[in-house]
Amino acid sequence: MEESIEAVDYISNLPEPILHHIFSFLYIKEIARTSVLSKTWLQAWKTIPILKFDIGAIILENLDRWSNMQEIYNIFEQIFLNRRKQMISLINFKLVMPYNLSIDPETASFMDRCIGYALECNVKHLKIRFCPTILRERHVYCVPQALLNAISVQELDLSYCKLHLPSIGNVTLPFLKRLSLAYVFADDNAISKLIAGSPLIEDMSFISCFGIKTLQIFNLINLVKFSVSIIARLERLEIEAPNLHSLTLRGSTWASVLKVACLKNLKSLAIYRAPISDKWLHEQLNKFPHLESLSLHECDILENIKISSSSLHKLYIKSCEKVARVQIHTLIYTSSRIVVI
Repeated sequence: MEESIEAVDYISNLPEPILHHIFSFLYIKEIARTSVLSKTWLQAWKTIPILKFDIGAIILENLDRWSNMQEIYNIFEQIFLNRRKQMISLINFKLVMPYNLSIDPETASFMDRCIGYALECNVKHLKIRFCPTILRERHVYCVPQALLNAISVQELDLSYCKLHLPSIGNVTLPFLKRLSLAYVFADDNAISKLIAGSPLIEDMSFISCFGIKTLQIFNLINLVKFSVSIIARLERLEIEAPNLHSLTLRGSTWASVLKVACLKNLKSLAIYRAPISDKWLHEQLNKFPHLESLSLHECDILENIKISSSSLHKLYIKSCEKVARVQIHTLIYTSSRIVVI
């Protein structure tokens, strides 16, 4: 007689943290579908600490279903309201608004409420991406003051938003460790307060931001990675960070005043499309005794590169068309790599 084999539902027996990890790779609609698999999956869906609201993706998948944006907003807002009633904490929240969207009062109010709910849930990693019809200051989303005083936030990623509020108050982000601003409109006052209010910042990047003329990075002893890419009309850039390990500078336009000091622990330097001279590069490299990696991309003014270092073991030079000579005085190990393209 053949023995009967009892089916075992191993998936439903997975621990809730494992299910949450699986959910972290999915968007909200895909996660909701799993809630019908079993009571275990339903409970995991209700308590998931990671939420990704990609409004644009939802609209594309359901073009015939939604009659207006407010209907979509109500559904997502109800998810937050239910979580708030159960006092469920939130580790990661990502809000991506559709492309070619106008920042009308209805949309701005919805985004404000989503951010407010996320902060009430003690969110740690927050990413906001608004995709306007026209990339102009009056067409982008204005970040609420509450976000700039969020005690729980450790990572903040903003794209196509506005920071320089007319009456911006003090910024208090005491536990912020990573900051990324891309295509953000912000004035010097807002950026200065943002940096001063984030004393524990470790990783900071500015990508194609608008309105910033002076960028001063001082008194950030935990900063280990800093990147500045294509900031139009930047006039002054000053960096003093004793524990900085990685510095990336990118842009066809260059600040008229550029000062880098106290970077004694810098290990990696990458420069892209910058109008730097042979003299400037040589003088700066002498300030970085522990530099291990140097990358130069499309620096068209460079002609004669001179490098003297006892720690450099990786040099990458690409599309620096006028470079005719490279002089290197360093201790070369077998693991060292020098590439000139």
